[in-house]
Amino acid sequence: MEVGKHLAKIVDYGLSESKAGNASVFIKFQVASGDTITWYGSLKEGKASEITLSALLECGLSSDDINGLSGGLDSNLLITDEDIDIEVRKEFDQNGVERLRVKYVGSAKEIERISAEKARTLIPASVNMLLREMKKNKKPKVKKDPDFEIPFGS
Repeated sequence: MEVGKHLAKIVDYGLSESKAGNASVFIKFQVASGDTITWYGSLKEGKASEITLSALLECGLSSDDINGLSGGLDSNLLITDEDIDIEVRKEFDQNGVERLRVKYVGSAKEIERISAEKARTLIPASVNMLLREMKKNKKPKVKKDPDFEIPFGS
C-alpha cells in the first residue's frame, strides 16, 4: 500500500482491548488495489475518544450505543458499501520500526467553492481591515531583475 489518500471500503470492524487495558475500536479498510489496513481508535475519555467518535460518524455509525460495534459486520452499524476517505502515512512504532498507519478517516466529500457574494457575508469586515493594516505596515517585496548589474568604476 502506498502512502497518501485512498478511497477504501470497510471490510471488518469491532471492539478490542488496548495493551493498556482500555477499550478501542478497530476498522479494517480495503483500498482499490486490494491491500488492507486497520485503523484503531481509542475509547478512553478525552480528546482521543472524540477523534474516534468523529471517525465512526464519518463511517456512518447508525447507533448511539457504541457497544453494538462488538457484533462486527453482523451489527450493520457502519457503512460497508460506500467509499470512505482514509489517509495512510508512515510512522515509527515504539520500537523504532517503520510501519504504515491510517492517520485520518473521513468521508469522500468534494470542496464546494463559494461565490464572492457569499464570502462577503461569511468573512467579517474586521478580517479585511486586519489585512489592510498588515499590508500597510509590511515592507514591499522588490523583484530583482537578474539582468541588472550595478556598474562599478575601475
